Amino acid sequence: PPLLQSNLHMKSNPDLNPEIADHFEIGGDYYVTEMLTVGAVVFYIDGTDKAEMAFTNGLPLQFENIGKWEHKGGELTARLKLTNRIAVDAGYTYLDVGSNTQYNPKHQANLSVRTGWSLLGRDLSLNLSGLGISNIYASNNRQDRLEDYLVLELHADWRVYKFGSIVLGVHNLLDREYYSVNGYPDPGLVLTGGIRLEK
Repeated sequence: PPLLQSNLHMKSNPDLNPEIADHFEIGGDYYVTEMLTVGAVVFYIDGTDKAEMAFTNGLPLQFENIGKWEHKGGELTARLKLTNRIAVDAGYTYLDVGSNTQYNPKHQANLSVRTGWSLLGRDLSLNLSGLGISNIYASNNRQDRLEDYLVLELHADWRVYKFGSIVLGVHNLLDREYYSVNGYPDPGLVLTGGIRLEK
């Protein structure tokens, strides 16, 4: 099992068994036009001894192995190149986990719009993305359902030098209140910035 779950986490369990899983998937991409590509994948995962947090009265107890489990579902993707500067990516994932519903959303959708420009003679890329989550539960057996949520992010990358870029980001652009973990609100609007160096 991961070191975090077996030793480092405050709710770790040194007696965890290693997780074993068989993963099968099949899919493909279809180039509709030079501008549009679509794809589809179906998958099936059969495993034992997955480590998950056990809860008592809504409070975390420790990581425990849950025994036999299976996940099955599918993914749809699309990429549309609107112009030489603007491209759109979209995706949707459907996940059927049976009774193993703890933090495994049934529906997940994402959309991103990427653009490329020139600022003061240097390349500037902007990426606006959104992630939507629906039918997510804090416990197994469809207990303790969390509210659906949509989160937007904006990222900018300005290559000011051959080997370096200034990067800026805005997480939770609309400053929405949402919970990806029961009882712990995710951050509101967060601004980040930095410098990325590359060879």
